[in-house]
Amino acid sequence: MSRVTSYDYVHIKRELSLMLSSQKPMAAFLQADGVDEIEACSNQDFAPHVTSGALVRFDRSIRSREGATLTYLIFTLPGETWRAEAYCELMTVLHNYTWSAELELLEGRLYGYTHDENMFHLKQKFGEQGIETAP
Repeated sequence: MSRVTSYDYVHIKRELSLMLSSQKPMAAFLQADGVDEIEACSNQDFAPHVTSGALVRFDRSIRSREGATLTYLIFTLPGETWRAEAYCELMTVLHNYTWSAELELLEGRLYGYTHDENMFHLKQKFGEQGIETAP
């Protein structure tokens, strides 16, 4: 395995194609007020694949400590539905408590990023804090 040295692996706007090829187990999108679903999902139409059973959809609302209601659209592969509930718990922590490099790592793992991809991201975002994790 080669060392990750750039963000070339980022899945943004490629989630649907990666999920359909089983390379990504989950995608999640925050749907802002007044934004339609396709736009919220980076202009990717997940609906036909949910209808066919290729993907599973979850709609979840999370209340923030400021009282805002945040709506998430989450899609998983059929055998990976546990990730959606874990992600909602993680977003509840994000919007109501505190965030850390370790929680960021968990988020990356839920999305399906590799250990090396996650470690590269953590070092970019949090610096060299001696984050040590098992692969």
